[in-house]
Amino acid sequence: MATVLVVDDVASNREIVGALLGYRGHRVLEAGAASEALALARCEHPDIIVTDVLMPGMDGYELAAELRRDPLTAATALIFYSGNYSTDELNSIMLESGASRVVSKADGPQELLEAVEEVLEGTPRSGGTSTAGDIAHIRLVNTKMVEKIHELNVSQRHFRLMAEAAPVGVLLVDTDANLTYCNDRLREIALATPEQLGGRGWLRCYHPDQRAELLAAILDGRHLQQEGMERVRLVGPEGQVRWLNTRLRLVRDDHGAPAGAVGVVDDVTATLEAEQRAIAERHRKDADARARVSQRLESLRRLAGGVAHDFNNLLAAMLSFGEFVEEALTAQLAEGTLDETAMRTALADIGQVLSAADRARGLSRKLQLFGSRTALQPTAVDLNAVVGPAAETLAAQVANGVTVDVRLASDAREALVDAEQVLQVLGELTANARDAMPDGGTLTIETANVEGASGSAAGSASGSADAQVRLTVRDTGVGMAEDVRTHAVEPFFTTKPRGKGQGLGLAAAYGVAVQVGGELVIESEAGAGTVVHLILPATRPAPAPPPAPPRADTGRPGCILVVDDEEQVREVVARILRRAGYRVLVAPDGPTALEIADQHRDQIDCLLTDVVMPRMLGSEVAHRITARYPAIRVLFMSGYADPMLDGPNRIAPDVNILAKPFRENELLAAIQAAAPA
Repeated sequence: MATVLVVDDVASNREIVGALLGYRGHRVLEAGAASEALALARCEHPDIIVTDVLMPGMDGYELAAELRRDPLTAATALIFYSGNYSTDELNSIMLESGASRVVSKADGPQELLEAVEEVLEGTPRSGGTSTAGDIAHIRLVNTKMVEKIHELNVSQRHFRLMAEAAPVGVLLVDTDANLTYCNDRLREIALATPEQLGGRGWLRCYHPDQRAELLAAILDGRHLQQEGMERVRLVGPEGQVRWLNTRLRLVRDDHGAPAGAVGVVDDVTATLEAEQRAIAERHRKDADARARVSQRLESLRRLAGGVAHDFNNLLAAMLSFGEFVEEALTAQLAEGTLDETAMRTALADIGQVLSAADRARGLSRKLQLFGSRTALQPTAVDLNAVVGPAAETLAAQVANGVTVDVRLASDAREALVDAEQVLQVLGELTANARDAMPDGGTLTIETANVEGASGSAAGSASGSADAQVRLTVRDTGVGMAEDVRTHAVEPFFTTKPRGKGQGLGLAAAYGVAVQVGGELVIESEAGAGTVVHLILPATRPAPAPPPAPPRADTGRPGCILVVDDEEQVREVVARILRRAGYRVLVAPDGPTALEIADQHRDQIDCLLTDVVMPRMLGSEVAHRITARYPAIRVLFMSGYADPMLDGPNRIAPDVNILAKPFRENELLAAIQAAAPA
């Protein structure tokens, strides 16, 4: 094993040669400069020195001369290993410098290994140096320097061509952080003159929070904490706004010493604007989709309300005539004038008619709630007072394994809503939550205040920006997939098995929210439970209604003016009222009612009118009659309240309204409340 000293100013070259020789079992020493090699040679006494020729400071030829002058190193074998000289040039230097061998780097590593082995085997080396050799060496060095300068100029020209053609800004700074080069594209991007970018003006292209770190890193020659891309907003002298992506990287020379930094600046304004346009387009499409959903729901609401209108008139007749038959048969059975078996069968059949009519009435009212066409009578409602007792009752009805957690906010505001509808919505939401947890879970019912609109979601109605109050029903059940959630409030849409649900619970809740100016927000994911928020407007102090004019006690039975365009409804209502002892006047439309009112103005105690009628709406009939005769009380009855909810004929929320279809006791109670005897 021999000791070999490898001399080269390029560290990677030393490492490659050292690895080759080390693999052959040689002991390898390395030097990055000729002066360092001389010192190592004098103290380590290597068997061979493998050196580059063209190096900064003392070159290989001068190193050979110094080695030959020193008796301690004069006998050391020397191999020139260079990539800057041809073989003929190296041979000339070898003969004049006393080197043992010359090997071109272009010949490959095997040639170097063979040369080392030959030298170690004792092949004689050439003689000493001469003055003529020095002259030849100087001539060759000058020639090589000219070639290197030419190569450097070519390389620099190539760099400038690439930098000037680059679509991004390029900059170079020295170790003092002063700009040494920037291309025209950088000046265009930075909206600056060369003078403005000169010195440290180039920092304007980088984020203000990053500038101090960049400057310190360049001056200290330390690594940057981050060399990734940064987004910068640049404002030009005339207010132009540009968005830049910037990157800066420190560079080092061949010896690892700091050599400044190179930066790249890209104008991404157009790209960012395109992205923003794409985002805006997505938002527009989302808004269009929401609008289409809203339009679809509005169409369904109108359809539901229209169907319910005719449906309710039929139901009213079914209920009332069924009651008449039931009463007559019951009376005859008590008197013993009819066959008992036949009568009991007839009574059972009539009971089924009444039961079916009641179920149909419930279905119709849910449709109306969804269509926001029920004549709600919103008042100031303490949600806690309504929800608390109801929640206790509902808790007893849920299945085993379901824990009910009631959380009522102590500071919950009063809501402007119909209390009965709140109870209905709570019942529907609780039933849905129970069905979503067949294996048990937690059902949470809570109230809370909400400041401002809650934001929209699938199944939400437009809310106001005023103070609101929220009723929330939360379960830990199976949840809903997105395609189910988006259809959840549509009437008759259900995922429950046939016979387990009508698909109207959430539709009715949605309708209640819409009609009072609130929202229904549904949050759910498959397998993650469901949260339904009924968000209601909080009450505002309202002026007290003016006192009603005093009603004189006539000492006679009350007289009711009944107005309805449906003949069956008029007949049923009149029959019920007459049996209860009232005097009844009937009119098929508004103009006829006005004539009758004028004829019997001193006899009529109460106007009972339908709302939706041809020729004249019930609200207008009531307005004209009470304007003439203020003592007459008013009771509206309606199965489809659309025209009374909006527009100039809107009915005040504190007016008495009886929803169709109704039972006999409901009608009489409403009449008594509107016009006490």
